[in-house]
Amino acid sequence: MSIVALIFTQHRFIARIGLVFLTGSICLGADKPAGVVTSAGSFKVDGAAVTNSATVFEGSTVQCGVTPCSLKRGAGAIDMDPNSQIVLNHSDVKITNGQIRMSEGSDLSIPSAEALVKPSSPQTIVRANFIDGQLTVDLLKGSAQLFQKGTEIYARLDSGTRMRFPADSTQPIGVDLLVTGCIHYKDGHWYVKDEHIKRDVEVRGEKSEKERRKVEIRGAMQVLPDKSDSVAAIVTVLSEKRLEGACAGAFLPVVETLLVGATAIPILTSVTRISVP
Repeated sequence: MSIVALIFTQHRFIARIGLVFLTGSICLGADKPAGVVTSAGSFKVDGAAVTNSATVFEGSTVQCGVTPCSLKRGAGAIDMDPNSQIVLNHSDVKITNGQIRMSEGSDLSIPSAEALVKPSSPQTIVRANFIDGQLTVDLLKGSAQLFQKGTEIYARLDSGTRMRFPADSTQPIGVDLLVTGCIHYKDGHWYVKDEHIKRDVEVRGEKSEKERRKVEIRGAMQVLPDKSDSVAAIVTVLSEKRLEGACAGAFLPVVETLLVGATAIPILTSVTRISVP
């Protein structure tokens, strides 16, 4: 551990000792270690510059510099692209900028929607990208579900699935879903086949043009009923834009990329817990 990191850790320890004299007790949940961050260069923890490695605590903000960072947390790890930033909570992570890759041990938190992306299978790997006000979540391995307000399921993510969550002045991130694909009709319902979402997305509402054509739809996500395993999400259409081009006929999963000193652009092939503001 570097001298700067040691001083930083000592300051956190002294702050906890000071709390004893001020209150006569220590809150057991305060300043609980959340893991160890390492990097080949420098990074910041709660605004303080650190080199090589540092122990971080629940509530800490970690910001990478020009080199990638890695956070070891329990049985899992969080790999961060250069210039990415996260906030660590008790069992989840909030991304506030850049791109991260999470494997086991944490949920992805979306506080603005009271939502969590929670793994639902072992060895799940999630990649999250938060740039220009849009959160993109890629399920690289395993499966996950998006919960809002506790136990209500709003979306299912299968391996290879990409979901995009936009935001604007009226809706926070995690409430709406952005899908691109062709509308089709089946068994009394209308669906969009997004080539990067394994299951169909059911679309409802009067704003949707009911004809087979390629569109981009922004819709408000609805609670998934118990018997809805065939769909990834159900949305009420808020806006719709017609697109040129042919309809995709097959699921095109997103795949793993390597960090090479700059934010990687996800590669797409034809082979078949984190948080934001």
